[in-house]
Amino acid sequence: MEKIIIVKHQLIRNIVLDEFLENPGIGVASNNSEIINEDEVSDDSIKDKDYHSEPGKTSNSNGDVLSELEVYRQTSEYCTVQNEKFSVPDKRGVAEGHNKMSEEQKTTMINRINRFPRYISNYCRATKNNQEFLPIGMTVTLMYKLYTEENPTHVSLSAYRKIFYKEFNLKTKIPKKDTCHKCGSYQAKIQNITFNKEVKQNVTSEHNRHLKEAELARKQMNSDLKIAA
Repeated sequence: MEKIIIVKHQLIRNIVLDEFLENPGIGVASNNSEIINEDEVSDDSIKDKDYHSEPGKTSNSNGDVLSELEVYRQTSEYCTVQNEKFSVPDKRGVAEGHNKMSEEQKTTMINRINRFPRYISNYCRATKNNQEFLPIGMTVTLMYKLYTEENPTHVSLSAYRKIFYKEFNLKTKIPKKDTCHKCGSYQAKIQNITFNKEVKQNVTSEHNRHLKEAELARKQMNSDLKIAA
């Protein structure tokens, strides 16, 4: 007599099914057949005992019982599958990453970042080690956009950010305390002068002249930014 065993592992079931298609003499057990659970018995106990199928059920040409259960009749030695049959070569680390950055791409990106104008805050020299700042409104995303427009074979935004923060000591925002000390001084004087209108008018004129000079400097900075872009 043949033996019946429950095969729980999908990989083994697939192999047994392929064997069944090639050899119709191997079938599946019926609901009423006595079966063996592969987790509960050993191969030796299977070999010492025969298991009979109940007659009268649907069977194939050899009289083996068939049913809808995913239970495949097979000899005990067939269910002992050697590990080497399922060994798959480990290909981890064989192929290079699709987003790997070349030295040429890295050099091009660094050179492009160096072209952006920058300045050193007068109020952070002592604490920030001459921290450099990008112009107002300039962000890493905008810098990356300008970089991609000039380089068709550009790197990803994440790679661009990684190089930017690793290779450069640049800030994209102006410190809140980085205000004009001259403007503060003029405003304080104007508020404190209450009786002498002539002096107050002179201080106001000096303040306005200072604002015009600052506006000219800002326009020059924006012009330099456009040239660099």
